[in-house]
Formats: sequence, C-alpha cells, structure tokens
Amino acid sequence: MGIPKVPLTELYNAARDHLFIHNGTVRLRESVQSFVPTPRGVRLKLRDAEEEFDYGVLAVPFDSLAKLLPDVPEATNLREKLTHFDTSPITGVHLWFDRQITGLDHAVLLDRTIQWMFHKSKLLERGKSADGNGRAGRPPDSRRDAGATPDAGATADEVAMDAGG
Repeated sequence: MGIPKVPLTELYNAARDHLFIHNGTVRLRESVQSFVPTPRGVRLKLRDAEEEFDYGVLAVPFDSLAKLLPDVPEATNLREKLTHFDTSPITGVHLWFDRQITGLDHAVLLDRTIQWMFHKSKLLERGKSADGNGRAGRPPDSRRDAGATPDAGATADEVAMDAGG
C-alpha cells in the first residue's frame, strides 16, 4: 500500500489535470448503466446516451462494478474475485481544540483503529478559494461560519480523523 505525501484532494486533482493535459475527460456523478469492450476501446451506456472511449475508469464500489461487468468470458475471473470483497464502515471524528496540537497537515496512523488524521484548519488555509472564504469551494460549515467554537474567544483548530472497521 502506498502512503500519500499530500492530501488526497491534491493527489486526485493532479491525476485529473494529467488526464486533461493529454486530451482526456473526467466525468463525475455520471450514471453508467453498462460497459462493453470494443475493438477500439470501451462503449459506455450512460443514463441518456451511449458513448465510446479509448479507455475507461469506473470509480464505483465493487458491488456496483460486479453489476456493470459485461457478460463476456473475459469478465468471469474478475466477477468471481469481486465476490470475496467485503465492506468496512468509515467513521469521521472531528475534534476542535483551542490551540494547535500538531504541525502536520495530515498523517497516516498505522496499526491503529484511527487510520488518517487531517489537520483541516491548515488544509483550509492552504486551499482558500477565489472568494476568500477559506472553504476551497465547499458548502458552508454551519459551526465554523456561525462562529460556533468550543470557546468563542479562542481560535479553533479542527482535526478530523477517519477510522475504518
């Protein structure tokens, strides 16, 4: 397993940018009904259309992929392997402190129930959007935007942790 040295948003954005530079497209929240290999690539049946691509990446949960796999002999091995996958819930815990507790932007915590730590205050500072609101294009966080902090007179430092089961 690789351990990213940058926040995942930066990693994903770099991958997206690489695809754009090489005339690729990235579509988010597209409803793919099925895909079929073709001699030139892959044909995707979308909700309202069918399109053909040189390559396709289906970033979907494994159980959704199993339903999308074409009924061809080449998919049999993958379909069988998908039956061995299992889900694991992820829990997000947000802690607010009245002082900074770490200089790290994020950390991977190995061999622990808590797997990731994100220093959201630092990440939000670094990724301020053009409107200067500090949310990097995210919807308003009612606690932060309303000024609700553990101590109204203190500067809140938010640390988020993700735990997998």
